[in-house]
Amino acid sequence: TKLESPDGKMLWRAWNRTAVTSHTSGDSNFVVGIQPDVISGTAYLRFVDFAKQWSGAKIVDASKAAESPRLLKSAFEVDCIKKAANMTAGAMTAGLNSIKVGVPLCDLQVVILQSMFSAGSEDPSYSPIVRTTDPSGHGGWEVNEKAGAGEMVFLEFAATVMGHHAPAMRTAYIMGPGESSPPVWLLEAEKLIQKVFDEVLPMMVPRARACDIDTAAHKILMSNSHGLVQSSRTGYTVGGTAVNPVGNAGWGDADFSLVGHNVAPLKEGMVFHFIPWFQKYKGPCTGPIGLSDTVMVTASGGQRMSSLPLQVTFLNEDGSKWESSQ
Repeated sequence: TKLESPDGKMLWRAWNRTAVTSHTSGDSNFVVGIQPDVISGTAYLRFVDFAKQWSGAKIVDASKAAESPRLLKSAFEVDCIKKAANMTAGAMTAGLNSIKVGVPLCDLQVVILQSMFSAGSEDPSYSPIVRTTDPSGHGGWEVNEKAGAGEMVFLEFAATVMGHHAPAMRTAYIMGPGESSPPVWLLEAEKLIQKVFDEVLPMMVPRARACDIDTAAHKILMSNSHGLVQSSRTGYTVGGTAVNPVGNAGWGDADFSLVGHNVAPLKEGMVFHFIPWFQKYKGPCTGPIGLSDTVMVTASGGQRMSSLPLQVTFLNEDGSKWESSQ
């Protein structure tokens, strides 16, 4: 059972960090359950020292016991995630508006963080991902790496409210010299991702199988005619209060993904980072192409937590918006 107080904070901290305890008989024989993958070695040793006070105490891996209730979000948690989604959207807009030829990618990260913090976000679990040519979309910018003409800029991050994250991806493309219109492969990618949202989100109802959601999304994405790749899952549960060893909340909050081998059914109240995206490995322009959102399972289908437009941002070299009439 998740613990919540009227203001959410104190008992959320307890849920975020506290082990699951189970008394078996008397005060000297009980079990302390921990999540080994989200606590530091120092914290583990403290649990061991704590348990030594009782001869019958045992420490066990209680990851699944903690993850199962975390999958289904309460009204309080949904409210936190929606607030975080609004902060993410605002910071994403600020980041996209700051892209132009020659801007250091580290400067874009600063803009994003400043926007999130000024809106009231807590320290996010991961630094905002700002990438250009690396198709994986993972990691961060390299020293002295700058946005260039004829290249994409990929952004992915999540604002945080009470440890509850709302991640999103967006992609921008800076028009290169002599280009009168965006690349056809990128326009196609944008339309296919939008089609996934239009056709697959309605399928995300209680009792739908995770693998079927993944299959439907991949079928649409892999119909592209330019050799773009989608080699990852379609989504993973987010929004909850899992912690990593440095003590802040992670995006993924339980072992449940929209992936081909997961035949488990969706349940109302699950929240996913829904990620229909591409990886472009062949040049001259390479990199990730992502338009994603935080999505909640409801009786009427997947509900987006953000109103941020699902579109690629096309820019002139000076950062002004490219218009089709140009």
